[in-house]
Amino acid sequence: MKSLEIFLSELSSLDIKLLAQGDRLRCNAPKGTLTPELKAQLVQRKSEILEHLSSHTAHPDRI
Repeated sequence: MKSLEIFLSELSSLDIKLLAQGDRLRCNAPKGTLTPELKAQLVQRKSEILEHLSSHTAHPDRI
């Protein structure tokens, strides 16, 4: 499995935006870019992505 950073970079290159809202992961993507495979990966990695997003929100100066 790809590292989280690589996966998020690929989503960003497709202009797919992710947002954490509590324990929910929201996604904003251009029509047709969010394939079933990408959706499955988002579901599978949801908790990992939420943790990553919340740590960057809590510490915006970190990269």
